[in-house]
Amino acid sequence: METVRTRVVKEGVTSFLVPETGSWSNRGPGTKIGVGFYNPSMEMNRDMSILVVQWFVDTMKKPLKILDGLAASGARGVRIANEVEGNFCVTINDWNKNAAELITKNIKRNKLNNAVARCEDFNRLLCDERFHYIDIDPFGTPVPYIDAAVKGVVSEGVLAVTATDTATLCGVYPKT
Repeated sequence: METVRTRVVKEGVTSFLVPETGSWSNRGPGTKIGVGFYNPSMEMNRDMSILVVQWFVDTMKKPLKILDGLAASGARGVRIANEVEGNFCVTINDWNKNAAELITKNIKRNKLNNAVARCEDFNRLLCDERFHYIDIDPFGTPVPYIDAAVKGVVSEGVLAVTATDTATLCGVYPKT
């Protein structure tokens, strides 16, 4: 596994490691450099995820399985595991081994016992498991993941999809 330089970021009450890529911009789409993509301009989006998951956990009143399926650095999943109260477990997954290792470090850093890191293809993972809440936040279009996610979310579950680059949704870049 390659060595990835990291720096600490704090969002909400959670601190986590993200890849050190030089400079970060709080505006516009993020840039994918190396492993463990992190877009600081999407902090409010992650804040909203925390609120929705907290509402869902409170409403369902049963143990829930949550999936951050394309996690990169694991920012969203780690924050959910750390900031939401209730009976749930978060699977924080990324297909890239270096990203999965970064996720594992972030889980350990926050001493989370309600989170697990996985390193699998998103679509393959959902062939074997179903979740109450599935979050899709890809680099690029979410279209290749929608079918598996719809099949992988339980009845009365929540499917959350983030697309920060709206051009990919409109077919401007059909090969992304």
